[in-house]
This record gives sequence, C-alpha cells and structure tokens, in this order.
Amino acid sequence: MSSDLPLRPTQARTHLRSGGSEPKRLLRGVAVVLLGAVIVGLPAHSLPKPGFVRFGWQMFAMSRPAPEFTVTDKDGSETEISTFEIAAKVRPDVDYVVPGVQWICKHDPEALHVSATIAEQGVGTFSCADF
Repeated sequence: MSSDLPLRPTQARTHLRSGGSEPKRLLRGVAVVLLGAVIVGLPAHSLPKPGFVRFGWQMFAMSRPAPEFTVTDKDGSETEISTFEIAAKVRPDVDYVVPGVQWICKHDPEALHVSATIAEQGVGTFSCADF
C-alpha cells in the first residue's frame, strides 16, 4: 500500500481495528507490563516488614488486638473497660491506648490510674493527673 494514496473504507477499518502501527502496539504492551509491575511490586517490597506498611498488603491482612483498660479508682477498686465500650468502631490500624486513657480519665472523675494491656502484655500504667 502506498502512503500517498488514500485508504479505502475497508482498509481504514482494518487499520483501525488492528490497533494502529507496530510501535504503538509495542508501546501499549510495555505500558501494560509496567503497570502490572507497579501494582504487584509496590506492595510486594513491604512483605518482609512487620506491622502495617503504607501501600502494603499487610494493612488489609493483619490486625492488632484492641487494648483492654483497668481503671483504679481513688478508693482502690479496679474496673476493667474494653476498647469496644469506648470506640464505636474499632479499627485495627488505630492505636487506642493514649486516646482511650484520656477518654477514661475525662469521663470518670474517680479514676486515679489506668493500666492498658494488649494481648495480655502490659503497655503501661497512666496517671489521670497527667491528663
């Protein structure tokens, strides 16, 4: 086919259906491969890292247990409070320890100390006087 002759309608349709010239098709193929590499490679590099990683698959697969709080009142009595009693919806990617202690100290005037534990491991004991 000569480049100076116009395309007949059937030739034009065939040319458009084929996706254009070879370099354009090659460029599209390279773009698709690169996009696939970014989609898989970006989260894959963070797989060996512990915890939640931005753009990592772990942020969907892992979960952190919610803290449990033990409130010691001024008279020495202890009360256990679950995070589920404080937060309406507990998300695994949010740290509830300090905000939970602040909430308890603000809403319980008799609270003297608040101890937080996560998965039966002590996180710390906080004094309500500090909040």
